[in-house]
Amino acid sequence: MSRPALALVILVAGACGPKQGPTGGGGGGNSSGSGSSSDAPLTRAECEQMIDHVLEIGMAEQRAQKPAEYVPTQEQVTKIREKLAAEQLEPCLAWPRPVWECTVAAVTVSALYACAAEP
Repeated sequence: MSRPALALVILVAGACGPKQGPTGGGGGGNSSGSGSSSDAPLTRAECEQMIDHVLEIGMAEQRAQKPAEYVPTQEQVTKIREKLAAEQLEPCLAWPRPVWECTVAAVTVSALYACAAEP
């Protein structure tokens, strides 16, 4: 399990500078649950869902708090997502299911940090 990995995902999702180019559209997220047992190991699809969810929360917070020119374009978001998946997919597979469940249920960056801090 890697709580630092969750914190890194949160930080990367929220650490974007000014965009370069036209305003990008926002992607929608999907929070469908899997109904898996609490002891079952996480799947790649579940970890991808978590990455998308964390990125969606980070982007929503940026859109609400920053001027439009400081919010990443859709192209930049796609690159961020690719980087997150490359760096965090494997560590996520080792997370305990309750941490994943907390993460995908979170609706704010603060709630994501709370998930990362849970024992």
